[in-house]
Amino acid sequence: MRKFYLISLAAAAALSLTGCLKSEGNDLFKKLEPVRPGIAIYNAAHPQNVLSMQSADAALRLAMLLAEAEKQAAAAVEQEQEPGDPFDVEYLKKIQVSGANLQNLLFGYNTELEKIASGFRIRYNGSKGSYDAYNRTGSYIVMTGDRQLAATDADNLWTVSIDTPVEMTAGSDERVTCEGGSTRIHADATGGYVIEMAAVKIYEQEAYTSDWSGTFRWKPKAGTLCYSDFAEEGKGSELEGEASGRSFVTFNNTTSLALEYEIKGGECIGYNIISDGVETCRMPDAGDYDAAQFPSNEVSVEWELQGSYALIYTIRYNGYVVVVD
Repeated sequence: MRKFYLISLAAAAALSLTGCLKSEGNDLFKKLEPVRPGIAIYNAAHPQNVLSMQSADAALRLAMLLAEAEKQAAAAVEQEQEPGDPFDVEYLKKIQVSGANLQNLLFGYNTELEKIASGFRIRYNGSKGSYDAYNRTGSYIVMTGDRQLAATDADNLWTVSIDTPVEMTAGSDERVTCEGGSTRIHADATGGYVIEMAAVKIYEQEAYTSDWSGTFRWKPKAGTLCYSDFAEEGKGSELEGEASGRSFVTFNNTTSLALEYEIKGGECIGYNIISDGVETCRMPDAGDYDAAQFPSNEVSVEWELQGSYALIYTIRYNGYVVVVD
């Protein structure tokens, strides 16, 4: 049997380095001491970008479901769907891959898809996916123009907006609300997809609400959005781009921290794992932080997968270079 992995685009940029700061007394904690301020910058910028891309992530999951439905409909002996007609939600609920319900794999249980004019509503009802630790409530509107994402271009694209605020919770003490902003996605000439997000509003505390915008290019190595092709072990995807703006983090208890995030040469495989590439995170506004605590405003993290499972990362901060393997 083939193994299938669900890659969360939003989380694909890398694994969080939070654990590096929570193990006083061990050798790794001591090794990371000179780059700890850089890890703090990373742990502010990376989650901000991850959460800002949730709208795009939901739309790409919908695109995988629709592409798989089209593939299976074309191969069916008895046609339940007229070629070119929009798929209704009852048909989409039937789609399976390797005996598993695809809608549940992509969106988690308790998620509803509703067909609306020229698009879909994705409604989370306390849904928890297999791809991350978050429970979700709220809804997105994805305007598809009743076309596959692969058939889009810069003039005929998909748009994603928040219909009702999307709240993400993990455990009892982590709660983030996404309530504003817009996302546009379209195919490019290389088989990749351009993701543009603007003025994304996210907060843990309303006093510190993000205003985050950026552009990324994401490309499935399988050359298709069909789930059975894309999620097959070893295929993965590529991700590059940059974003910036005010974040939902504060370092001075007064203002939302301004941040810049960039990923170059990103290659992702498996669940939440970047296998190659460099992430760079910056704090452009000196008034947002204490320079005594942050001697440099920039950190970079380089990721490398050696063999099948050995993930190595290199942190560069303020002249220090620390390799963790």
